[in-house]
Parts: sequence; structure tokens; C-alpha cells
Amino acid sequence: MKTISIFLLSLFTFLYGICAIPGTIQWSYLTKGWITASPIQVNNQIFFSSNDGNVYALSTSGSKLWSYRIGYEIQTSPIAIPVNNTLIVACTNSMVIALNTLTGTLLWSTNITLLTNSINPLVIFATPILSLDNTLLFITTATTVTDTLTNYVVALTTSGGTAVWLNTTSYAIYSTPTLSIDGTKLFFADDSSTLYSVNTGTGYLDWKVTVGARVYGPVTADTDQAFVSDNAGSIQAFFTFSGVEQWNSIVTTGVCYPTLYNPNNILYIGCSNNGSIYSLNVNNNGNYVWPTPWLTPTNAPLYSAPTIGITPGTSSNVTVYVGSSDTCLYALNDSQNGTLTWSVCTEGEIRSSPLLDPVNNVLYIGSLDGRIYSISTA
Repeated sequence: MKTISIFLLSLFTFLYGICAIPGTIQWSYLTKGWITASPIQVNNQIFFSSNDGNVYALSTSGSKLWSYRIGYEIQTSPIAIPVNNTLIVACTNSMVIALNTLTGTLLWSTNITLLTNSINPLVIFATPILSLDNTLLFITTATTVTDTLTNYVVALTTSGGTAVWLNTTSYAIYSTPTLSIDGTKLFFADDSSTLYSVNTGTGYLDWKVTVGARVYGPVTADTDQAFVSDNAGSIQAFFTFSGVEQWNSIVTTGVCYPTLYNPNNILYIGCSNNGSIYSLNVNNNGNYVWPTPWLTPTNAPLYSAPTIGITPGTSSNVTVYVGSSDTCLYALNDSQNGTLTWSVCTEGEIRSSPLLDPVNNVLYIGSLDGRIYSISTA
């Protein structure tokens, strides 16, 4: 009888592993602080930062590989350069550090406040981005005193953290920047309701244009359009080569966080005012794809951009994944105009975008309960 019980338990475990139910929590890992930024994945390693002042590396099975103590709050996602085993993290105290992805040992560090000779302490709220060849890292800053003091856009070498160029703005930068498709332009928005384009090689200004309001959501771009969502709920598209406005779509009255899904030329936008998700066609003047926006069941605000992926078991169906301040993660069927497919809840607000692993049919998400979660998608 005991042998049969062991056999049935083993069989159940095996079948559960190959037939996991979408939305099932596979494992979670607890830290001592809020997790407000998205994790990243390199091969079989998951990297993320916590407001407990640590950077963590886990295996895809949830085992801790290493952690590195920075000692300051971190609100940005790590950035990885797999070819040379480098992980770069930007901290709110303006420190940028590089770690070895395999061991967690320090490679180099740069203090942006000291580098720029800023008379006011700088902070980094926006996740930096890499140049297309991974040799440069672009950092944007805010200040701890007021939004209207001098702030910076800085290009550092990824090999040693030395400055290549820097540019200044008069207002804080909270939104994550993006590159043009060819990597020659860096687009970012500051708190003066201005969108900028600068040359990634020199830092020289290409153009700047006024948008409708302040910008907290990430800037995104395709081949010839840069998209920005202002804090008044307006989504605007500008030609990347000139800054001329192409279209403007007013979707709501709150802060919105867009994600561009290039295969179908659609912007999926999560908004804070009532927990709504909008779907806009970027090649059709920003007109709605879904007839009406999807609303969270609790109308709780969304504070991060959706993550888009091919629905497991299909070749082209799209699923939209979004975390909410009501503590839950939602999966929406794009082909059915955002119909809810499944949901799963954590024990704290979710304020970052999920990381999708389409190969293993899982996603990883951080929560204000201090945990990183692995959740099945199929």
C-alpha cells in the first residue's frame, strides 16, 4: 500500500509539472523590501532588485544563487550583458554598479552625482538602457530637492563606467527612455512636458517638442514613430527624424504606461485612473483596436506597462499580462478584445511589468509583499 501511495504521489507530481494550470504560482522568493521594478532573465538565471538594498540572482527553480548588498533603495530593473557576464544596476542614490552575473562580485561603480559635479544630490528612478552594441549605458536623473533643478542624461562605458558624454535638462526625468530602431537616437521625456531626441554617439540634441503634460510612463518607438504617454492620459506619436506630431489619442485622465508590440503595430496601455487597459493601432492614427478598454474587476490603478506574448499552444494569438495595485496579475485574450483568461493574486500591490519566459511557459513578477513570483502561463 505504501509503495502504491509513493507511486501515485510521484505520478501526480510528474503530471502537475507537465500539465500546470495557467495562473498557478510555482514558487516565490521572499526579500525584506518592496519589489517595484521588473526582473530580467539571462539563460537560467533571474536577476532583480529590492528596496531592501540588495540585488538578487535566483535560478529559474527559485533557488538563491547570490545577492549583493548595495545598501540603498533600488527602483530600477537590472541590465545584463550576457557576452561578458555583466549585470548593471542603478540606485536611487545615483550609484551605478556593475556585477559579475555568475558570482555577484563587484566589477566597477560610478557615482553620477560626483561625476556630473552636481551641487544637488541626484537620484535615478528610470531604468537605464544599453546601446545596440552594448558598449554604452544611458542614465537619466532626477533631484531630491525639487523637479526644476539641473538634471542629466549621461552615457557611460559598460566596460568601466567612465563618462563618454553628458547632456543637461532643467527638469527631473522619471520615465524610462528608449532608442530608435537603428540605435542612433535616444528618446526621453522630462518633467517640463518635453520629449527630447539626442544623438547616442555625441549627446547632441536632435530635436525637442512639447507634449500635453508631465511624463512618468516609458517612452517607446518603432521604425519612424516615437510614442509618449503624458500624465493627462494623452498618447502622442511623433516622427523620429523631426519631432513633428503624427497623431494624438486622448484615452483617459490619468498616468498611463504603454508597451509597443511590433508584430501587430499595437500599443497596449495600462492606466492609473481606473485600472484600464487600452489597445491602439499605431498605424491608424492611434484608433482603438479593442472597442472598449478592459477594466480591472476592482478598478484599482495600474502602475506599470503590460507585457505581451504569444499565447502558449498557439502560433499567433496574443495574451496581454498586467499587474495591478489590487495585488493581482491578469491575463487577457487580445483576439477577444481583452477578455479575461485567468488571474492570480499576490499579497501586495504589483507595480512592475511581468517578465515572460515563453520557452518554459512561466512569467516572473515582483510584488510589494517583498516576493518575486514564478507563475505558469500554460
